[in-house]
Amino acid sequence: MTTVPTMNAALVTAFGDPSVITYTRVPRPVPGPGRVLVRVAATSYNPSDVGLRSGALRGVLPVEPPFVLGTDVSGTVAATVPCVTAFAPGERVVGRLDGGGGGGGGAGRPSPPPPPRRS
Repeated sequence: MTTVPTMNAALVTAFGDPSVITYTRVPRPVPGPGRVLVRVAATSYNPSDVGLRSGALRGVLPVEPPFVLGTDVSGTVAATVPCVTAFAPGERVVGRLDGGGGGGGGAGRPSPPPPPRRS
């Protein structure tokens, strides 16, 4: 029997109020061509996430439940595919997972963080 790797996720199970968000484990995505998998350290909950969760943005971002919230992320690269040379596992990254609204939790192509600034 094969065990499918999983990850924690804020899963919207239906359109509605905040009670439709379930914190659960879902199958961990596998990065496709030109993509990386990010081990997320932090994400955000934006006004657009409220619109996605409530269904108010259905005409703008066609997404149907269930879907995972969280498209702005920071973390470390967990895996890459052979054609990806700009990032390596273990690198710290920040980015936006533009999977088409509600497509967070998937493999994205983040940007490296800016260099540290001195105060």
